[in-house]
Amino acid sequence: MKIVNLRQGSAEWLAWRDQGVSASDIAVVLGISPYKTPWRLWAEKAGKIPPEDLSGNMFVAHGKRCEPAVRAWFEAKHDTMLFPACAEADHPFIRASFDGLSDDGIPVELKAPSDSVFDEVVALREDATAFRLYSCQVQAQIFVAGTDHGYLVFGRVIEKENGSLVVDEAVEFRVDRDEAFIADMLQKAETFMEAVKSRKEPKKDPARDSYSPASDEERQEWEVAATEYRDASAKIDALKAEIAALTLKQDTAKERLIKQMGQFAQAEASGILITRYISKGRVDYTALLEHHKVAVSDADLDKFRGASSESVKVSVKKVKPADTQSVSPVVAVAA
Repeated sequence: MKIVNLRQGSAEWLAWRDQGVSASDIAVVLGISPYKTPWRLWAEKAGKIPPEDLSGNMFVAHGKRCEPAVRAWFEAKHDTMLFPACAEADHPFIRASFDGLSDDGIPVELKAPSDSVFDEVVALREDATAFRLYSCQVQAQIFVAGTDHGYLVFGRVIEKENGSLVVDEAVEFRVDRDEAFIADMLQKAETFMEAVKSRKEPKKDPARDSYSPASDEERQEWEVAATEYRDASAKIDALKAEIAALTLKQDTAKERLIKQMGQFAQAEASGILITRYISKGRVDYTALLEHHKVAVSDADLDKFRGASSESVKVSVKKVKPADTQSVSPVVAVAA
């Protein structure tokens, strides 16, 4: 293991991570991460798209804020100190940013997840999604550190009255070295980094990645349709503004007419017919069922649910004149 003198989170650290596959990338490279696809990671490392900005992610912020409490819990339990470090393996691509290495050089990954994720870990243990996701990260750390095991720790952190953060409950897993997993990890990491260096684009996931035209013919066909859509959208927006102004004028006149007719149920004059009528209010069926203590499960509802349908939302991005050749995204949303 080669220790690399970098501050985690710095620009130099980010550049170093992009030159290889970090422990936190392993689940993505293996195709099991629910947060990022292999294509997205490839595009980020190849410089095709900027890395995702997680600065506003409340779950990431919660984890960073609470991690020191989980660290203190582990250090007290094991009578050790955890030292954050960045390191590379002898393998040319694999690297790790450790939350902590114990006095014995054992890697420890610390997690302070949301309550729902923590509850799932408590209930399902090794079958929990979070364990399956982050144990991959620990295996990579074990490989870099050259140890026979590591630790994965989940902590539920609470804030005391004095503002200090402490672990209320924790679940600790010893993760033993898995040579078969590591062999598969190395092979796929090497294939992935070769694709990054050769700029050979991996296959996209149609359900999670965005389509973009590949050939000149596809780009031209898309641009023609996109231009027509943008032009039509601009005209529609102008008409909507005019309609909004006319609707306001119409509503104002309607209020004056209703006021003038007083208590009459009907009025008719100058080509205008007004009829007053009363409609029954909507029934709140959820409240009705709760009032009568009738429980209806999703399975019961599905028996009477119609077929699913697909909706498509198209958004027009504001682009500068020089950017008119760029491709606007189409977002498909299943209704």
